[in-house]
Amino acid sequence: AESWLAARGRRSVQGPSLLSMNGEAGLLTEGHDAPPVLLMPWHPVYLKKHLISAGYCQVQSLLSFAMHKAKIDPVIWARLMERANRGSEFTLRQLRMNDLPAEGEIVRTLFNDAWSENWGFAPLVEADLNAMLKGFKPFLHTDYAVIAELGGKPVGFLMALPNLMESAAGLNGQLGLTGLPRFLWRSYRNKYDFARIILMGVSAHYRVLPLGAEIAIAMIVEIVRRSDAHHFRAVEAGWVLEGNKPVVKIIERIGFKRTRTFGIFERRATGEGASR
Repeated sequence: AESWLAARGRRSVQGPSLLSMNGEAGLLTEGHDAPPVLLMPWHPVYLKKHLISAGYCQVQSLLSFAMHKAKIDPVIWARLMERANRGSEFTLRQLRMNDLPAEGEIVRTLFNDAWSENWGFAPLVEADLNAMLKGFKPFLHTDYAVIAELGGKPVGFLMALPNLMESAAGLNGQLGLTGLPRFLWRSYRNKYDFARIILMGVSAHYRVLPLGAEIAIAMIVEIVRRSDAHHFRAVEAGWVLEGNKPVVKIIERIGFKRTRTFGIFERRATGEGASR
């Protein structure tokens, strides 16, 4: 891979990621004992040492958080619910399943606007989002997305999915004649312990204003509240850049605890060799 990049004039290589930072990103460096979660990679502990010995250094940390609802402080949660339900300039609505292409375009436009200045940003293209929605459509529900609107215009979004990794537990990656029926039956029953927030964003115009924080808090509180109807015991949120202090602060204020860290590693070329 390094030779292929060098032949095309590239001077550094970063990773791992699948196929961009919008897919599974980073090498798991902390949280190996946490349960498997949808679209989050798992790697054995020793791989970090091998990467470093090969001349790579960690250049970024991506954080994942989880809220176990049984551990929520009821006083703090009551305050958050009151704050989220307080009269505001914006409104929250569910996902319109009968118009997924239009809803997907809202999500894509807001995502690209919200994260365009984020480290490692790769624009979410229409084809990729449509493929994701098509693949996950059997598992989508109107409750799994929140769209914030201000004056009828979308200004924020949040999308979650049930943790489909639970349907594959114990199959050892082998579906086959016995594994596939078990996977399909578990998926059909639609009983999951975890939900995972896979996409979230607030319009760049409002993100830097106090209203942006209010929108983000209200959307997260709403998705956690809705998860009661689907019997989720926990909600996972991530990833978030370690240096994105405002978002980390919002998530921790709501009651999420850090569960995993993923590292992005880089190797730069200098002449015929490489430096760390």
